[in-house]
Amino acid sequence: MPPWLDCASGEARDGGGLAVMAAYKQRKFSSRERSPAPERQTDPAPIRATVPLIEQYYVAVDRQLKSGFGTYEAAEKAAKEIRKKYPNPQVTVFDAKKRSHTAIE
Repeated sequence: MPPWLDCASGEARDGGGLAVMAAYKQRKFSSRERSPAPERQTDPAPIRATVPLIEQYYVAVDRQLKSGFGTYEAAEKAAKEIRKKYPNPQVTVFDAKKRSHTAIE
């Protein structure tokens, strides 16, 4: 039993037992902590979250752009084929200039 507990009653002596116990645990667990990892050199250029859009129309499955097309008709045809094979996901044609999605039924 730790020395700050009274053997007979199991209660802390002098009312400061919790503070002593906290200091004891801090000392005990602080030796287990790792030393801080060395800093790595990072690239100062910011990371872009979006890829530049080359084509005007894209097929999107569950709002994730898949393949690009030069015309709406080609994108719509590809989207309908995907929709026929996989009816559950949301399939749309994304217009990069207007930044809008057109649902394919």
